[in-house]
Amino acid sequence: MYSIGEFSRLTELSVKTLRYYHNEHILEPDYIDNDSGYRYYRKASLEKAEMIKMLRQLEFSITEIREITDNFTDDSEILPFLISQREKIRLKSEEYLRIKNSLESIIENAQERKMKKFYSDKIVEKNTGDIIFAGFRYKGKYDEVGKAFAKTAKAAGRYISGSAMSLYYDGEYRENDADIEGGYPVKKDINNAEINCRILKGGKAVTVIHNGPYDTLSESYKKLFDYIQDHKLITKLPVREAYLKGPGMIFRGNPEKYVTEIQIMTE
Repeated sequence: MYSIGEFSRLTELSVKTLRYYHNEHILEPDYIDNDSGYRYYRKASLEKAEMIKMLRQLEFSITEIREITDNFTDDSEILPFLISQREKIRLKSEEYLRIKNSLESIIENAQERKMKKFYSDKIVEKNTGDIIFAGFRYKGKYDEVGKAFAKTAKAAGRYISGSAMSLYYDGEYRENDADIEGGYPVKKDINNAEINCRILKGGKAVTVIHNGPYDTLSESYKKLFDYIQDHKLITKLPVREAYLKGPGMIFRGNPEKYVTEIQIMTE
């Protein structure tokens, strides 16, 4: 017979694991010395140890392994267990893929936030380029736009290629039934029934960078509207807000450090 140390070397299972398997009654020693308490294993137990290792590698639980080793002796007899485990692994792999895509989005967003710094709050007239935009449009309150971002992010995942944006289709303030779309620039078309994915045309725009919390955005809007009136510009809807630096996907951050670009398209 082999001592527990020798059996550990032969099976490549740690002594701690062998003791755990003993306590769980899935691989018990063949002999225990009453005086010393030392555990010993026969050569025949090597085969069972290898079988348990294989089942653990296939991510069967201890309870499932106990049931299998206690009641079955052939692969064909445990076919229902194998099929069930395959389905569990398939679902788990899909969940891990979703988590991986979410992590990629968070990492990309965090890297982008780390690299960008914004200071100037001067009004700028510029030409904006076309982008592929995926968004969820709704009628409701302005502070509900986070739900639109969440829906779009879930559908677009790792294809998100820029900061979150809100598009405002009303020419006036509306308290409860504002026409809003929240979404993201994306790398490719997103096929999702709830999400409107299309080319958002660029063009001439009057823009300003707003540094600070969202509840002070009206100050920057006033600067923009005054500029538009002074220069007799003709504007087009929707008004766009790009959240260059705002709440993170995990941490809310400091609102005083939020950076928002307001874009009003012009003819």
